Amino acid sequence: MYLRVARTGAASLSREAVEKLGNPDYVVVLVDRERGLFGIRAATKGESGARMLRRAAVGYTRTMRFTDLLHLAGARRRIGMVPLEFSEEEGLLIGKLADLQNLPPAKEPTLREYRKEKEFQGEKELVPF
Repeated sequence: MYLRVARTGAASLSREAVEKLGNPDYVVVLVDRERGLFGIRAATKGESGARMLRRAAVGYTRTMRFTDLLHLAGARRRIGMVPLEFSEEEGLLIGKLADLQNLPPAKEPTLREYRKEKEFQGEKELVPF
C-alpha cells in the first residue's frame, strides 16, 4: 500500500489502501510528531478535520489535498510514493513523516517541446499540441 504525493500537494491513496479503509468518501489525517508518524482513517462528512476523497478519472485510487501535512513534515514541493501500513486494531493507515521528508524535490513544470508541422500556403508552420 502506498500514498503517491504529487508536485501540486495532492496525494492519492492506492487501491489497496482505499479498500483497507472501507472505501470511504472522507478521511481524517492524524499526526504524531513525537513518534514521527502520520495516520489516515475513514471519517464521516461532518466530522472535524474530515477531507473529501475525490475519485480518480481512471482506476480505484482516491485523491485528497495534502499540502498542510507536507508542511508539518518539513517538506515542500515533493513528489513520490510513501509506503503505508494498515493497523487492524485502530483502523488506520500509518506512514512515517521521515518518508515524506525524504521524497525527492519536484521539478518545476516545463513547457512541452512536442510540435507538429502543418503546411500552410506552401510554408511550414510549427503548431503546439
